[in-house]
Amino acid sequence: MRRPTKNKSMRRQENGRRAIQIFNTQMRSTFPRCGAKAKSTGLPCRRFAMANGRCDNHGGRTPSGDGWHRPVWPNGSAPDAARKMYAKLASLERAARRRAARLAAMTPDEQEQYQKWHIERPVGSRKGRRAAKVERHRKAEAKAEFSKTATVSRDNDPEYQALVDRIAELKAKLAALEKDEIEKGVFG
Repeated sequence: MRRPTKNKSMRRQENGRRAIQIFNTQMRSTFPRCGAKAKSTGLPCRRFAMANGRCDNHGGRTPSGDGWHRPVWPNGSAPDAARKMYAKLASLERAARRRAARLAAMTPDEQEQYQKWHIERPVGSRKGRRAAKVERHRKAEAKAEFSKTATVSRDNDPEYQALVDRIAELKAKLAALEKDEIEKGVFG
């Protein structure tokens, strides 16, 4: 196999430079950009966006789907699997310690809000979380509807008044029966 001469190598380099120049001048501006803004400057990110609208630094690698909350364990057949496993376990322990310290520094009100937030957003599949959210909304609507009907004036409702009278009548009968039982005694 022949080695390329210096001229062929120079032509290839020049072709590569020309391709990069064409890309930078004509095609680069048409690609979508990341929608994130820098915290330090407030300027938008200038990197190319992936399918989700963000670059890999601003959310492209964020876990999603049903297993977003589960840790990803290393491949057991890899030659450095044990080292990766220990590193992963150490990382999870550090995160647990940071979480415990953050919780310990919270006020009781903040801890209550934290617990409420986690109860409302349990881990699990997206379908299960969506079903739980719909159920919460239905319960809230039912509770609001019930409280609305409970505040209606019952003094003017004849059915309610009849039930109150019947309950009072039955309580009076019960009291009379208990009084008779006491007077008769055990062997009456």
